[in-house]
Amino acid sequence: MEKMMKTANILDVIAKVLFIISIVALCILLAANIAVVFVPEDMIENGAVKYTLSSGHSLIIADGFDPDLSKAEITAFLLSASVMAAVELIMLAVGTKVFRKILVPMKQGKPFESGTSDKIKKFGHFVLIFSIVGNFISSIINVVTVHLLNTADMFNSADLGFVISLDGVIAAIIVYLISYIFRYGEELQKQADETL
Repeated sequence: MEKMMKTANILDVIAKVLFIISIVALCILLAANIAVVFVPEDMIENGAVKYTLSSGHSLIIADGFDPDLSKAEITAFLLSASVMAAVELIMLAVGTKVFRKILVPMKQGKPFESGTSDKIKKFGHFVLIFSIVGNFISSIINVVTVHLLNTADMFNSADLGFVISLDGVIAAIIVYLISYIFRYGEELQKQADETL
């Protein structure tokens, strides 16, 4: 029991750190999006977004775009990539929040507390949705990258289709099965409490 409580505390700290990192990254993305919208036309040349320092050196912010792209197209790509990254960060933040709720009774030494199985099942839903949405976002980024960054030879046609990750589906099924094990444990705990 003590080992479980200790492990739950460690996992809770890791989940809390991941939550904080995702929130900080979201704030940075928001600031970057605001900066991208206001990038002056003269900062974009030869397929790169550059900031020229007072010393005359250039700081490359984004590179590799097709030189024929306009500022609006480059801005649209950077903003869409940021929005997609933000969706994944939000999902990570939500997932860590749900995971931390599962750990609360385990940290207290009561893993079969009523409602734990429902929280685990909810986490299984999250794992399934995250794997589907994450793959969908990756597919969109691949297609946009090929068209806007002129990198068609870097990808084969198989990389450009939408596929559901079998790993994510298997992980979700495992989490669902664990939720049923915990539901059975909750029922046994309830019976034990009633007999005492």
